[in-house]
This record gives sequence, C-alpha cells and structure tokens, in this order.
Amino acid sequence: MTNQQTVLGPGGGPTVLALHGLPDVDVGPREQLRSIRQALQLPTGCWRDWVWASGRMGAGRARFSLENRSFATNYASRFSQWLSGQIADDNDADDPIHIIAYSLGALIIFKWLAELATPQLTRRIKTVFCLGGPHQFDQPEQEVILERTGQLITVREDSIATRDIVANLSSWQLVVLVAERDLSITGAMSQFPTVLSRSVVDQHTIGGTTHLTLCDHPTDLRIDC
Repeated sequence: MTNQQTVLGPGGGPTVLALHGLPDVDVGPREQLRSIRQALQLPTGCWRDWVWASGRMGAGRARFSLENRSFATNYASRFSQWLSGQIADDNDADDPIHIIAYSLGALIIFKWLAELATPQLTRRIKTVFCLGGPHQFDQPEQEVILERTGQLITVREDSIATRDIVANLSSWQLVVLVAERDLSITGAMSQFPTVLSRSVVDQHTIGGTTHLTLCDHPTDLRIDC
C-alpha cells in the first residue's frame, strides 16, 4: 500500500452510490459489488445502486456504444442526471457521499469527473473509489478480453486526460485500485501517472487479483463518515 491507508470498515450511515461493470447472464449488476456491500454493513437505504445496464439487451447496447465511441459520453450524461436526483432527494447536505465504481462503471465516473462534474458536486463527495476502470485507450480499436467468457470486444473510446479527471478533486479524494493480474484491463489503461499517484490519486495495485476478483477484496477500501 502507498500513500494514505485505505481499509474498509463499517460506518455510521454514509451514502454510497455504486456503479457496476458490464453485466452478464451469470452475475447480475448488483451482485458484482456484493462483497463490498456486505462488508460495509451500512444501514438500510445507505447503499444505492445505479444499474446503468442489465441483461443481454443492456449489455448489447453497452457493447454497441463501446464500438461506436459513444459509451463514456452517453452513460456519463445519464449518471449526471441520476446523481442530481440523488442529491436533491438527500435532506442532509452534510452527510458524506461516496462513489464506488467498478470496471466500465469506473470509466463512466472518469468521464463524468473530466467533463461534467462541478466543484459544487465534488465537494459533496468525500471519496471516489474506482476499481479496475479504464481511462486510457492507446489504440483506435482496443481489443478487450471479457475475463469470464474469454470473448473479445472492440473498444473505440477516446482516452480521458488524467489532469481533467482530477481537476475538481482534492488530494486523495480519488482512490484507484488496480488488479495485479487483470486480463481485461491492462495497467496502461487503468493506472494514473506516478506524479499524480504520489500527490493527488490514492492508487494501489492489489496483489493476486484479476479483473473478476478485484471486488472480492473489500478490506482494501475505507469508507469514513
């Protein structure tokens, strides 16, 4: 571990907004982050899933967007609208809000932070956790392996400038977890430059994990009230 210690433990009622990865027929969107949700032991209603896609049809639409360079822009806009509703419904503006985003859910958050987040919104968010999420696409057509099935999908997304992602964040507000043995998202796609990981981004590589097992290590997060 580097920078600040990051360990998950039960809190006293913070709001957690959760974004899943690409859904498949075997694991529902909400189940992808089940280990983390159970470890947090949050009071009822404090964990809120944004299910941005589900089932074969939802996964198919997401893949189509990835292939047509519209995924991040499209879903970041939808997330921004959903988030505005969540905050508007929250009566206590002092309660901490945390975001936990996995895989493509993290890509959505990176795009939202870079292009749609405002200082007013980010001040309400205490921590943004991004697990196994890509933000750099060096090739015009990036082939990505779906670890569960071995299927190849083509991604034609534009890279997101890391300086834009962190522009409205304070130091260590963004926590990035990278799987050491990720077969889907390479380190070059998900890691932040050393200069940022030393001063702005709390970045860690979780030993022995793959893209599928990264969320099974809830002790590598901390949710503070």
